[in-house]
Amino acid sequence: MYVKKMDEIKILTRLGFTSNEAKVYLAMCTHGKQSVKTISQCSGVAREVAYKVLKKLHAKGFVEEVLTVPKKFVAIPKESAYMIIFEQRKMENKYLWAQIQQNIGKRKQNTNGDTIFDEDETLIFSYNTIMPLRIKIDMANTQDSIDMIISWKKFVRLAQIELEPNMENFINRNVKLRIITDKVNENGKLNGMENFPHDLFSKLQYINFKFIKNFPKVEFTIHDGTHIYISLKKSKYIDNMTWLFSSNQFIIEISKKYFENLWYTPTEVQRT
Repeated sequence: MYVKKMDEIKILTRLGFTSNEAKVYLAMCTHGKQSVKTISQCSGVAREVAYKVLKKLHAKGFVEEVLTVPKKFVAIPKESAYMIIFEQRKMENKYLWAQIQQNIGKRKQNTNGDTIFDEDETLIFSYNTIMPLRIKIDMANTQDSIDMIISWKKFVRLAQIELEPNMENFINRNVKLRIITDKVNENGKLNGMENFPHDLFSKLQYINFKFIKNFPKVEFTIHDGTHIYISLKKSKYIDNMTWLFSSNQFIIEISKKYFENLWYTPTEVQRT
């Protein structure tokens, strides 16, 4: 039960709740209509803090105020809360996409005059919100191939968190893994290898790596040739990055050609 509650808190924080907001909201979902004092006791959040959190949740539409003495609050059903969150995210994504298109200066059009990029097929989000969940789902469901351009420093973190739980499945399914990453150090060593668990280190031999000296500015991952994650914000750390997810075939085909060009172009350092 405790593990399930912690998982729910993590999901809500990825969706924009603060830790205290998630604790208070979930406590209210469990215990129903309660006073601030009882909510504080059930959630483990200090009474003064809980009251401020309740005001914020009420303003966002996740909590309703009951006119009683003492004053009580009741949470809306989880299904309704998630619907509100995803509708808000949908509107935010549309707004962000419009801003990106405005910054680009023009929208490319196909021969029919329709926009190439279908908003229903494209989402924008930061790594530390919902993206880890999307990656877990995609990693688990990948059947044929993963092509990735990623810095070695980010790959080390991604390998330990996302690749390790799925490597056995990749091997059993004969999934083709190709990684284009930075050039190795001058001494020929790769930083971070010592942090890999032994099982993961041995399975890395299954991955095809290509190390290049002039690493590209863009980083992306293509799953099964059907959808792609593209970095929109340059950062040394994967947790701070913003990503564009798309299943648009025009975007994917251009990215695949770019990847293949890098993969088959001779470089100073290569390991497969």
